Amino acid sequence: MLIESTRRAQRFFFVAFAALLLLTLAPDPARAWGENGQKLVVNKAVDTLPAEVRSFFQANRDFLIQHAGDSSEAVSKTPAERKNHFLYLDRYGRFPYESLPRTYKAARSKFTRAKLDANGLLPWQIGVYSEKLTRAMKDGKWDEARMAAAWLA
Repeated sequence: MLIESTRRAQRFFFVAFAALLLLTLAPDPARAWGENGQKLVVNKAVDTLPAEVRSFFQANRDFLIQHAGDSSEAVSKTPAERKNHFLYLDRYGRFPYESLPRTYKAARSKFTRAKLDANGLLPWQIGVYSEKLTRAMKDGKWDEARMAAAWLA
């Protein structure tokens, strides 16, 4: 009986040691995307814009970089905002996703609002903010244009 309990104790210590070793040697998550990643992308994206709008974005580059994470911060402050930041594309069939309507109105007619909210609204939110940006630029409302551009970024 003493030998059996000694073997159990040895197995326990071996398993515990192996688990501890695995935890110690496991790689840390990459966390490849975050605030710095967003800022880098925004900074580089300005240089790729068409010449007719590039000057506005170059003049506001620092503002856009500074506010690149504002929409992500909104999710932490308002959890209902989360649905506007993703899309589970695989829930709409296979590539090229012909069953997914391009407009929100058509998507809402085809699917329920609850399904759209659960699967994300990102492409339609991009459309909303693109329209806000376009309208603000046409109307010369530069502060609104900068904010819409930052949210799009």
